[in-house]
Amino acid sequence: MNKIPHRNIPFGSIQFNPFLLAVVLVTTLLFSFSNLEADTTDSTAGFEFRTDRPFMQNIPAVSLNEADLALLSSGKSVTRLLDSPGGFKACYMRIFLPFDPPTIWHIVTDIHHFSMVSPQYPKNGSLTDKRQTFMPYVFDSSACENNRYLYQLIVMPLIAPRQFTLKRSTNQIAFPWESKWSQEPEMRCQDKLNPQMEKYRTEAIITERNEGSWRLSPLSREFIKSKADLLKTDCIYYVDSNPGGNLSSLMAIINKVTEIALPVLAENLTFHAKRWDEHMREYHTSHQYEEWKAQVGAYRSGRGYTP
Repeated sequence: MNKIPHRNIPFGSIQFNPFLLAVVLVTTLLFSFSNLEADTTDSTAGFEFRTDRPFMQNIPAVSLNEADLALLSSGKSVTRLLDSPGGFKACYMRIFLPFDPPTIWHIVTDIHHFSMVSPQYPKNGSLTDKRQTFMPYVFDSSACENNRYLYQLIVMPLIAPRQFTLKRSTNQIAFPWESKWSQEPEMRCQDKLNPQMEKYRTEAIITERNEGSWRLSPLSREFIKSKADLLKTDCIYYVDSNPGGNLSSLMAIINKVTEIALPVLAENLTFHAKRWDEHMREYHTSHQYEEWKAQVGAYRSGRGYTP
């Protein structure tokens, strides 16, 4: 069995240009465009690797076989249901996305726009024709209190809806970048909810536990086979939750839904990333758009990438 470490190393002898890194640090490009710095561990974006720093989220090491490695190299996701305290399963996904880490980071932390409905999304991960950004089964989503908190309503087949409020924290000072969440004991962001979803909320159970993280890095050296690989993102998604309620007879269904939902999440994230430039132009200011483009440009130059 081969084990790929989650803490990546720089590609070969390619070093990030100190001047370009200084430009990024001076401009203080935050991890999102919605004043989320109040909830950050480190708000500036760093492109160097620091394998000595502790992670906020403990993600178990996952051993991968040759078939798994082939899936990653081909752009497919590798998913696992991992054992978790309480008899439930933690969800793990890893995928090499054909987009740079700054772009993926802005997508997964753009919680201010998680409530947007996009009918263009692939018809998956939902019981309706409406899609809530790229998150499967999310029927309602709202951010509040300077975007430190995120409320979500989950509707899945054959079980009662679930709802929760998450508190978020991040560390983007060095790779791997990490965006972590944990469940709050009280519901928040209730003044921003979609009234059309009230029929689901009246039946919803508050989850007992919900914590996890996104972890983003450039591809490590052994996976760099072409120039295009320099811009890909090694993306790990992990969530450990206790959905609450009496699910003893429905765990097989929950596990199956999870196995479906993780690949759907990767598919929808790719769909969103392809349209991120358009999204930025339409829903963010021109200054925010130029900041994002500048960070992408600095990252590309630091990786030694030339078109």
